[in-house]
Amino acid sequence: HALVVTLTPLLDDVTVTLVSDLRGRGFDVLVVECDPEPHIPAARNRSEQVARRIWSMERAALRRRLEERGVVVTRWPAAVSLGAVVVEANSRRRLRRGA
Repeated sequence: HALVVTLTPLLDDVTVTLVSDLRGRGFDVLVVECDPEPHIPAARNRSEQVARRIWSMERAALRRRLEERGVVVTRWPAAVSLGAVVVEANSRRRLRRGA
């Protein structure tokens, strides 16, 4: 009856596959997304802006795929402690499970 907490920047399908597999095996899984965007330089031109937007949309699609599988996904803002993020997301997970 353990809760599996996954820290990830959600950059690829591998994370979705692994987390989905754990969820499929009956584990409670919480994904904490470590947002990589603040660590990337600002877009310098229109093509870089478009590429960043597409990349952001791909990450949103990964988030949605996990949530469709019953996984709670929460973002970890830089100004908030990891403990506070996990407590808040865990309470959301419990509410969802009780509904």
